[in-house]
Amino acid sequence: MESAGLKAEILASLQEDIVVLRQSEFRNLSTGEFEAVKSELHAVNAELANNTAIIRSEVDVMKTPISEMQRGLSACSDVVTLLQTEFPRQGMQQTQQQQQTAALVRQLQQQLSNTQPGQNTNPYY
Repeated sequence: MESAGLKAEILASLQEDIVVLRQSEFRNLSTGEFEAVKSELHAVNAELANNTAIIRSEVDVMKTPISEMQRGLSACSDVVTLLQTEFPRQGMQQTQQQQQTAALVRQLQQQLSNTQPGQNTNPYY
């Protein structure tokens, strides 16, 4: 019976040693993987910072042409606004001129219809 008890004691001791060994290996493995992940994370952060700096410099380079385009568009907008106000004014002037011309034509037609045939309408004769 002692041998059965001894076997059980040795087996329990071995199981404890195996558990401790596995935990130790797992910690070492986890620490190694953690360091690898940490290293990769630092590399990704460095790359991200570098890409951010590149993008910012490209944006800064684009700001100048964009501001120039804004000034050009503003000037163009001013011209369009001027034309929008000027064309209706010219259209009204043209309409007034057409109305005045039509009134003069009516006056002349009326004067011509009021004169009798053979009557001299020219006051300088």
